[in-house]
Amino acid sequence: MPGQSCWASVAAGSFFTCATRAGQSLWCWGDNLSGALGIGDDALVFLNLPRQVTTPAPGGWASITTGWQHACGIRLGGTLWCWGDNSFGQLGIGSTTGQSLPQQVTTPARTGWASVTGGEYDTCATRVNGSAWCWGDNTYGQLGIGTTIAQYLPQQVK
Repeated sequence: MPGQSCWASVAAGSFFTCATRAGQSLWCWGDNLSGALGIGDDALVFLNLPRQVTTPAPGGWASITTGWQHACGIRLGGTLWCWGDNSFGQLGIGSTTGQSLPQQVTTPARTGWASVTGGEYDTCATRVNGSAWCWGDNTYGQLGIGTTIAQYLPQQVK
């Protein structure tokens, strides 16, 4: 229940916010455009109180980041999950279809993610081996892969 335990981290998107609690649960609130809240109901316009993200499981979230209208989180086991707007492939799941529930990023591997940060229409993450990976909009070469072509799957930074 919101208000009954400590917040551990918070990330603010364009019109929404997501935060983790000390018990590793994840909560989001605000504008749900494109399913940015990760609660599976993109018909719900906005929430003015936190609602728990329960997919793939209610707890076990280590970190959260937000972009313009998308979010990504790393779970305690090192898996990476993204949801919301995906018009430039910023979810890293191989398509441009938006998702209202968290979807696992499986390229280059299902586990081993250490950190993640969201841009406006792009996302970058590091792996436990120290490599950096980016995906999504690449109009200005912001992915660091040597091209300006959008990428729908994580690409290793050169």
